[in-house]
Amino acid sequence: MSSIAQWWTLVRGPNLVLAFAGVLAGALAGAGPSGLQRWEVPVAALGAVLITAGGNVLNDLGDLEVDRVNRPARPLPSGTIPIERIRGVPRAGFSLGLLCAMAAGPLPLLVAAAAIATLSLYENRLKLGPAKNLPVSIAVGLLFPYGGLVVGNPLPGALLGLLAFLATLGREVAKDLEDLSGDRRERTTLASVLGPRRAGLFASGALAGAILVSPLPSLLGLLPPAYLTAALGADLLFLLSAATVRAAPSSARRFAKGGMALAVAGLLLGVAI
Repeated sequence: MSSIAQWWTLVRGPNLVLAFAGVLAGALAGAGPSGLQRWEVPVAALGAVLITAGGNVLNDLGDLEVDRVNRPARPLPSGTIPIERIRGVPRAGFSLGLLCAMAAGPLPLLVAAAAIATLSLYENRLKLGPAKNLPVSIAVGLLFPYGGLVVGNPLPGALLGLLAFLATLGREVAKDLEDLSGDRRERTTLASVLGPRRAGLFASGALAGAILVSPLPSLLGLLPPAYLTAALGADLLFLLSAATVRAAPSSARRFAKGGMALAVAGLLLGVAI
């Protein structure tokens, strides 16, 4: 019998927390602490969580054969969660997520629909090719302007979204390097096309771009200095990720994810307090 912990693993629970926090961060960046007083913000954030969960389960369904090689302990390849129990989860997550976005307003609804279209394009068209990292990175980057649109000011969130896009792109290419042996059996990835050395350079370049973008919201006067402190800490993790992406891609992936979490947490604390 599947446990809560296994379901948490299936939907990638930490990613759901980051999705919720990303929307809150976009709203805080756009309107300050007053942004969280609007009921639409947590509703929109819940919508992002549902869409992210649906996309993650859809990804695991499509990656089942690859995961039997790369991640055999995950719930689906290990059999701890039967496939027939989760086939309706992606559709339910997308549908409920759209309803939440609709309640938040027409522009958030448009962004949510674009995110679902991007994730669906990834699964149905781009997943087996070298461009597969772009849709995932775009979907993550949309979280921040999505939160900003709920409060009527998406510009600070758009800069944060660009940072998130670049950091996620670097992280996803690092994941391709980590999964190279299993991926070669089922699909073509950027790592298999470019080779480990050039793919590592590509990932490092994306992470370097995230470092360059990170201070812009504060330098442009859109966010308080407290965010800049968190951004510098995140940049250190991005730098570690870039430095280890070829030798230890799994560590690089964790460093990149930690950098994003630190930037978001710093923003939430720095703006809300």
